[in-house]
Amino acid sequence: MSKGTIVYIGGMEMPNGNAAAHRVRSNSKIFKTLGYDVVFVGVDKTLKEDLYEPRSFDGFLSFPAKYPENAREWIKSLYGFKHVKFVLDKFPDLKFAVCYNMHAKPLERVLKYCKKRGVKVIADSTEWYENKFSLSPIKFIKWLDTKKSMTVLQKKVDGMIAISKYLYEYLQ
Repeated sequence: MSKGTIVYIGGMEMPNGNAAAHRVRSNSKIFKTLGYDVVFVGVDKTLKEDLYEPRSFDGFLSFPAKYPENAREWIKSLYGFKHVKFVLDKFPDLKFAVCYNMHAKPLERVLKYCKKRGVKVIADSTEWYENKFSLSPIKFIKWLDTKKSMTVLQKKVDGMIAISKYLYEYLQ
């Protein structure tokens, strides 16, 4: 009997497409051992559009989004929530949303959505690139995004999985 569903959201290419996928898959096996069903919302470079019918592997479901290929798609991914919301809405027994290195705006939307639904949010944080302040539009957007995510939003989550003690303590 399942304890409920965990939706793991981030830039992982499931099941084995990048290092993030290996980390997320390992963590998900632990969640599964603890009695939870785990569903992924990652990315897939082969898709032409977001996937709304799940793929299945090793007892997990995956609803990948199309990997952004140009500046317009990257900006959309910095602000997008439609695909994530679709997956979160699909599981009435949703207990946790685990956000793997998410950008600020989608993380903010997940936090707001989950709070309304009584769902706990866990940040899975593995990296923090110190983006220097710059007036270059792209670097400025990245700086703002990182600053908001690391100094405001990740401090609002209900739980933390961190790659290092330093990162864990910083985010507390």
